Amino acid sequence: MNSSKVMSPLQLLLTDERKIIHGPSCDVINTALLALFSQRDSWATLSRGSHDFVTAQGSEQEGLSLEYEMGSLDMHYRVKGELLDLNRVLRVFLLYARQDITWFEDFNWEVVSLKDIDHKRAPDHFVTKPKNLDSSI
Repeated sequence: MNSSKVMSPLQLLLTDERKIIHGPSCDVINTALLALFSQRDSWATLSRGSHDFVTAQGSEQEGLSLEYEMGSLDMHYRVKGELLDLNRVLRVFLLYARQDITWFEDFNWEVVSLKDIDHKRAPDHFVTKPKNLDSSI
């Protein structure tokens, strides 16, 4: 890691609960996501800044969509063509928290254009609607 680059502290946003956890440990991230996604359709974001985050939406029962933004809106990606199980999403969040991006190579990604962003569902940051989920809210 380049020591001249200052990393923003992590924030975990548990959106359905309108809760922000500053500087969460990996244990807190794991516990929060298990509780959040096991009960209902929800979404959560782990962020180092407005354009550096991973976000997931869905439920353990239905599967979860996963998105990642690295630095700008032009570099906003979504896992292409599949919903993920909760364990895969947990792994991504925990590796992201450790600043390990090896998980990025585990998926096929598609670029998400600004017009695909669902601002009504996610007013505080960007989450897109997966094409294979019901779009009703």
